[in-house]
Amino acid sequence: MEAIKVVKEPFATLFFSILNYKRGDQCLIIYDETFNPYLNEMIGFFGKNKILASLIFVPFRQQLLFIENNRLPLGIKAALSEANIIVSVVSSADDTTIFRRLILKSRRNKDSRLGHITGIDDDLLEIIDTSNIHEIHRRSEIVAWILGQASEINITSFDSVGNKYELLIKKRKWIDEPVMSPGIIYKNSWGNPIPGESFICPDYKKINGQICINGSVPGYVIDKGDEIILTFKDGEMINWTTKNKIMSHFLEITENESRYYGDQNWNKFAELGIGLNESIYQLSGNMMIDEKMLNTIHIAIGNNEVFGFRIRSRNHHDMVIVNALLKVDNVDIFENGKLNFDIIKKIRKNIAYEKINITNNSMIRIFKSKIFVSKNSGVYLKIDKAERTSLVKIADKTYNELVEDFCRIKEGERQSYGSLIQKLSTKHDEKKIKKLIEIMMNYNIINCL
Repeated sequence: MEAIKVVKEPFATLFFSILNYKRGDQCLIIYDETFNPYLNEMIGFFGKNKILASLIFVPFRQQLLFIENNRLPLGIKAALSEANIIVSVVSSADDTTIFRRLILKSRRNKDSRLGHITGIDDDLLEIIDTSNIHEIHRRSEIVAWILGQASEINITSFDSVGNKYELLIKKRKWIDEPVMSPGIIYKNSWGNPIPGESFICPDYKKINGQICINGSVPGYVIDKGDEIILTFKDGEMINWTTKNKIMSHFLEITENESRYYGDQNWNKFAELGIGLNESIYQLSGNMMIDEKMLNTIHIAIGNNEVFGFRIRSRNHHDMVIVNALLKVDNVDIFENGKLNFDIIKKIRKNIAYEKINITNNSMIRIFKSKIFVSKNSGVYLKIDKAERTSLVKIADKTYNELVEDFCRIKEGERQSYGSLIQKLSTKHDEKKIKKLIEIMMNYNIINCL
């Protein structure tokens, strides 16, 4: 008989803090055999808190049938379309990756929040239970800002004998937008409930150099001397070397399976992320956990379409690097192997926005869907990628009224710069209007045509 696991309050954290459950929300749990040891604990939590939930059990073998047909049955689709709170708790096996993507791609309620958990175990639940959601959310926003603002990122990594490896990433400021996994899943959004990373998926063709994977890969923690050295040319991993046959076997299997299925993107650079969760004390080989560990860097190869970007692949493999250096536009934001938030905040405070160099007749276009105004805290850039919402602060609340007047302009409507200034200056200071336009142009909210 399978042992029943005893956990503390991770389900309270999951539903109340991460998914923001409110009385009356319709809850749906989709799970497989991996969740059975924790099922009674969750049902007890529902009973204690008077939460009504529908549970759908999808065994591993049945997931394979759905994958074979590349679709979900109507019953699961209907449940997904009605629920406000959805928790998917399934195996992390590569064989069922497509099943997990079918859940993510299904039509859902516009107010829904989907928490996507793979490879559940005691450690994962303990991290959910002990994570400081508020602090991780704060860190995620700070790091998302520096990743979005960057034009060039340089990663220096080291092997166990001190050899160093350089990887250069050139990116487009606020076009290659960041994504946050901050511990809060917003409406009409999904995320991994293990909180604690911000990441970017830059144009892979602008990535060159080498990187030493010295932390972990899926299923393995890397020992000293067993590091994997990856070489990238124009964003494609063209070579890897390691002394450990098991580490090499991990990539060889991925390559062979990809060739069999005609997957030409398995070795493309897909993601750069920074871990932010101090409740994760050691690496485990579970990438959902390892990539979130504070002061780690991770990269991924393969798919990033699931995050709203362009690389389509059967696989998405994260790999973790420890004790690395990371420079953003030639400023080191890691100090002695630790992320220096004070440096990032200093860069942000002293940012000099590019002065407007356009005439009154110049045509501009405003994307107001990229703006979110908080009455209490100010103006945010709203980033929506593949139904994952991230909010990055761009101005304080003294700009709220001006921004709200901006937002009366139709989405994407063309206006001359001169006429816009004329309309707004009847109510607002012209210098402040021009300053706001500089800010919005920096964050790609306003385009000059």
